[in-house]
Amino acid sequence: DQAVSFVFSMDDFLSTFVWSHERFIAVLFGAFSCVALGLATLGLASVVAYSVEQRTREFGIRTALGAPRWNVLWITLISTARTTAIGLALGILLSVALNNEVYIWTQSSLRDPSVLSLISVVFLIATAAACLLPARRATRVDPMVALRDS
Repeated sequence: DQAVSFVFSMDDFLSTFVWSHERFIAVLFGAFSCVALGLATLGLASVVAYSVEQRTREFGIRTALGAPRWNVLWITLISTARTTAIGLALGILLSVALNNEVYIWTQSSLRDPSVLSLISVVFLIATAAACLLPARRATRVDPMVALRDS
């Protein structure tokens, strides 16, 4: 005497499992891409910190000669932004070139300008976040300590 509330065919029932599998793959791709972005950000921050450490004397001399802090910050950020721009350009070119192979997996095109723009903005934000702390440390270099440590 129980009323049936959800009536659907066997094909509809099985199609829900197909979509759940695709949803699982999408979540898995998203999780791995977030982990990869985090590792790339951490690696970039390490490389920029090493670069700042190598150029400590240069930053000390610039500061001693009267360069403002924003100039030292700008030098650090520009060198990283140049490398990031080259990487973004190569990544966009490769994604457009390999569009057919990716289409087989995802059933979507990578030639969509909004997707490429969104990915570029995410990478630029990650680059800025990775470079901010080492660049700030470069602005706080004491000229006397930098010149003595050579």
